Amino acid sequence: MPTFSSSRAFKREIITATSIFLVATCVGMVYVSSWGQTADILQVGFGPSVMLGCGRGFVNPQASAVPELAAFLRPDLHHDGPPEMDSFSCALLPEDMPTVPFTGIQRRTWHMFWIAGWVWRVFGVAWSSLTPLYGVLFGLTAVAAYALFRLLLNPAVAVFCTTLFVMSPVQLHYLPRLRDFAKAPFMLLALFCLVLLLAYPKGWKRALWTGALAGACIGLATGFRAEAVMYLVLFVPAVLLFYPGWHWPTWGARFLTITAFLVCFVVAAWPVIMKFQTYGERTHPFLMGFAEIYDGRLGVDNETYQVAQRFLDAEALAQLNAHNQFLNASAKPIIYETEGYEAVGDDYFVRNLLWKLPGDLATRTNASALRILDELRGGGMPRGISHRFLESLYSGRAWLMDTLFSRTRYVALALLLLLGALSPRLGLLVLYLLFCLAGMASVQFATRHYFHLEFISLLVGGAVLHLLWLGVTLLHSETRVRVRENYLTRAWLTGRLKAGLSFAVVALLLVLLPWQILRWHQDRQLTALFSDYESAETETVWPTIVSQDDGRVRLACGPITLAGGLPETGPEGFFQVDMLVVELAPGDTPINLRFAYTGDHPEHALSWATTVAPPAEGVSYYYFPIYNAVWPDTPDNASWDDVGVAWTRFEGLEMDAADLSRLRGMKRFRYAAGYTPLLSVALTPGWSERPLYQQFVR
Repeated sequence: MPTFSSSRAFKREIITATSIFLVATCVGMVYVSSWGQTADILQVGFGPSVMLGCGRGFVNPQASAVPELAAFLRPDLHHDGPPEMDSFSCALLPEDMPTVPFTGIQRRTWHMFWIAGWVWRVFGVAWSSLTPLYGVLFGLTAVAAYALFRLLLNPAVAVFCTTLFVMSPVQLHYLPRLRDFAKAPFMLLALFCLVLLLAYPKGWKRALWTGALAGACIGLATGFRAEAVMYLVLFVPAVLLFYPGWHWPTWGARFLTITAFLVCFVVAAWPVIMKFQTYGERTHPFLMGFAEIYDGRLGVDNETYQVAQRFLDAEALAQLNAHNQFLNASAKPIIYETEGYEAVGDDYFVRNLLWKLPGDLATRTNASALRILDELRGGGMPRGISHRFLESLYSGRAWLMDTLFSRTRYVALALLLLLGALSPRLGLLVLYLLFCLAGMASVQFATRHYFHLEFISLLVGGAVLHLLWLGVTLLHSETRVRVRENYLTRAWLTGRLKAGLSFAVVALLLVLLPWQILRWHQDRQLTALFSDYESAETETVWPTIVSQDDGRVRLACGPITLAGGLPETGPEGFFQVDMLVVELAPGDTPINLRFAYTGDHPEHALSWATTVAPPAEGVSYYYFPIYNAVWPDTPDNASWDDVGVAWTRFEGLEMDAADLSRLRGMKRFRYAAGYTPLLSVALTPGWSERPLYQQFVR
């Protein structure tokens, strides 16, 4: 337990934190300025930052009106080296510079563009001028990590863990990615405030300032990444459930903390959540997070169904348009960044992900917790570092992470049981925080969303060092006597044993019981859905078979593949969803299927592939949705004149020529939009007897 009762101890902590900030700031600035590449930080959206840096107000210029500005805002095209145009002269901006509305990404990431604009106002409009901003953010992140370590560890171990955190290749990798990294210091500082309040409550003053600071931090983080708003779900229940005591004064402290938190959150996030209302961030990320790539990263799978195939905005857009037609068969296409899109997304999320797939949500949360504990340990070398001394230093760090900081899940479990025996309330708090953080990370299990949680594995290893340090102190005779008299009594040990066993039972029930109930519910829901698939009214499709150069054959399925091309439409666009089913004969080898799409942009070509393994006996059916669309125009295109019509088109089903003989037939749902959700499903004989929920595969 850290103690700051004396002014001397408090001064030491301030000096330590300041030193960490200065060192980490220098490290961050040196790394960003010397790593030799250009990260994608949404440079095309920095038009308002340029205007603010030039003293022209925080408005969005039409970049195409000034060729030099357009070139300056496109350095993301030069990933292999520094941008060809590092600086921009404000004198090139005409007096009557045309402006356009803020795009959706500019509204959601308002804080980043606004802060960058003021940095440019001071240091000049140049990408290299942002280096001090990177350094300050890295320094604040290091201080926040040290503060978290210091809540549990002694000063020496806390500094050691902070050093490993600052050196981490994971942290340095995401530092140049400003939008992703900028949320980290604020999220970590908010976590520090929460744990400090609940672990070491000290009257209404601490309740007030920790709640206010945490709310301001999450509000600021929301202006960099909208995902930070999920910390509201973490913070408020934690205060209600885990603040010590249940008498009236403690409830006053609870409500004071929550009120301060919410007020400061709203103030700090006002430009994002109030002034610039945005749409598309509530449920869209959940749909993309079910993509097959994230199943692999989480180590979960189910051989019967797949919710999403590609990590593409256009696929989530197509899924929600299909659901929109489920709600209203005559509905016009909807587009990202609109109020209608958000409303349909909310309905899809509740009706499908929450009601029909809750077991998978729970499984992915549990898998995320294991992956964060076991795999987020930052081994290897940071990109761009080649100095011999630093290579040796990082080799030593990698060895340390693979020894002392390995097998983190088991060490964390042992420490959690120990903490639960000492304080069941704090044990349950740690369990709650771990699963909340893991659940938020599982929405889209990409490291850019949860890299800051590397402090957890470092904290676990640091706790082991801290306990070893306490063991060394027992060599002192006075310490042994004090421990024996106060802690190693029979009554104390019996009480801790009973508390530990009770905590273990309660924690196990809290984790496993809801998980199994949600899986049972999902199994029933998907059994009913897939039975509806089997009984759906269908019509036979007669494909045209075209040989491909790679030994495959393509089955073009008119009218689904629209032989005449996509129709010409007005600004309302066009959308068509269909559900096809292929009947496959049994065999000894799996069948490779590819679903070919094309589009105006690679991100609109939804092509994907799968392997179906029909059993040796019995016919198998593979169901899959397909989409054709001309997407309505979006306001985000207003800043640029070179954005054409966006479209997606299904070209046909491809398979190996040798497997064509095993194709028994193809059918099409007469009314595909009448089913929700439309999943890719392989119904082989006996499918109803298999679990219809995701399971761990590693």
